[in-house]
Amino acid sequence: DVALRQTKKKELLAEILDLSAVTEIKTYREEDNFLVIGAGVSLEQLREFSKNKLPALHGMLNVFGSLQIRNIATIGGNIGSASPIGDILPLLYAIDARVKLNSFSTERILAIEDFILGYRNTAIRNNELITEVIIPKSDAGSQLRAYKVSKRKDLDISTVCTAFRIKLNKKTVAEIVLAYGGMAATTKRAKITENFLIGKEWSRQNIEAAMHILAGEFSPISDARSEAEFRTTAARNLLLKFYEETKAN
Repeated sequence: DVALRQTKKKELLAEILDLSAVTEIKTYREEDNFLVIGAGVSLEQLREFSKNKLPALHGMLNVFGSLQIRNIATIGGNIGSASPIGDILPLLYAIDARVKLNSFSTERILAIEDFILGYRNTAIRNNELITEVIIPKSDAGSQLRAYKVSKRKDLDISTVCTAFRIKLNKKTVAEIVLAYGGMAATTKRAKITENFLIGKEWSRQNIEAAMHILAGEFSPISDARSEAEFRTTAARNLLLKFYEETKAN
């Protein structure tokens, strides 16, 4: 993103602070209830680390750029850019991830939804850095899926990117999160649709009703990657796909 500001927008960036040699933000560890990922951990390191610990994230990172890009790009950079089409953000929304921010004298931990304020706008202060991303472990009753729609399977920007999490009480929806990228100026949850589904049977009939509600929650734009109509259709169909993959479980 910084390089594009120079090459495409012709900005002159007089000073750039490079954090790539700060080893303290390149660590990751597993705790009892959390995965704690340093902001400087590369996406390739994260892909390997998440293989058995968070398969949905591993699957998403398998189609994130190329190996060269994943070796340079970091989780902190992907979050800090606050891009509406950042592949990782919907999944972090779905699992209630938190971001740790440090200055010389303060430390804050914000929910990812509170950290992203708007289009490429975050709650970080001028004297702060993202130092860690705290990812809660899913409980045994939750099911998590992430999906990416793009023109190419590899090396492509998302047209629509989603992450869904559900917890069922027998056949009734006890908890559900539907997080979408590429459908608004920021990653956004479909909260009206979520509220409609909570307490209802996880059934094809209710999903079809939810798909109609979902279509009215977003006003996506048309751009070089897709028309708005396609994005809306894809968003609805991904919810149906999620249902088909989880109904038997």
